[in-house]
Amino acid sequence: MEYFKVKTITHAIKSITDLTKVRSFLIEGTESAVLVDTGTGIGHLGEFVKTLTDKPVTVLCTHGHPDHVGAADEFDEVYLSEKDFDMALHNCSVERRREYAEFILEAEKEINVNELYFVPQRIRGYRRLEPEMIFDLGNITVRALEFPGHTQGMTVVWIEEERSVILGDACNRRVFLFSEESSTVAQYRDACAAFWEKYQNQVDTFYMSHGPETLDISLLQNMIDTCDDILSEKDDRIEIEFMGEKAYLAKQETEPGTRKDGKVGNIAYALHKVGNL
Repeated sequence: MEYFKVKTITHAIKSITDLTKVRSFLIEGTESAVLVDTGTGIGHLGEFVKTLTDKPVTVLCTHGHPDHVGAADEFDEVYLSEKDFDMALHNCSVERRREYAEFILEAEKEINVNELYFVPQRIRGYRRLEPEMIFDLGNITVRALEFPGHTQGMTVVWIEEERSVILGDACNRRVFLFSEESSTVAQYRDACAAFWEKYQNQVDTFYMSHGPETLDISLLQNMIDTCDDILSEKDDRIEIEFMGEKAYLAKQETEPGTRKDGKVGNIAYALHKVGNL
């Protein structure tokens, strides 16, 4: 069973895709390396990363959802925003991750989820990932930036010399704002606008954990516009369901993640998550 696929993006960045099609990113400098996220925790990611670099690896988790901290227990030095500590502890069990894998892999009949190896849940805790924390890898500088919305501890990773940002689930083709840990649409709009104002001239590329590997930075402006449509009740408000949770999709799609109007970026939200709390 091939648990991981790796792709070299630049001289410093590799993407690692697991069986559930979630990406982690390995950033390597001359002295050390950073792994952004650990996927759903299927297969021995720690051993796989050792085949890609012999440098010491620090893990930065963008947020505490099970498809991003799944293999965290295979690494010693793992950082996560303190705001997501409880969620990572209580919502990332092997059972929860197996349920997610079954949902994602249901169309791939050749894979029996019950026969896959799942990394045990990390219960030994995380180091605090603080906003603006800097990791000097040697010729490559990685900076953690807060971007609340999908979760309160949502953190993106800015690779300064590469003028690129790894977004995790902060912003993508379908941002989920319907779970207990998410912000309201109004709060999320503020986060998008603040990030856009500060970093639009310092970033060329967004790297994505789900769907297309890269997206243009215009994604962020599309998100702001979509938030405005939801707040003014001008969105399409289409009922959807994801793993038993019901929500509304702001813009019509021809297929999941592809907007009918040709723009990129959509929001799935709950009605009680529209205005400020």
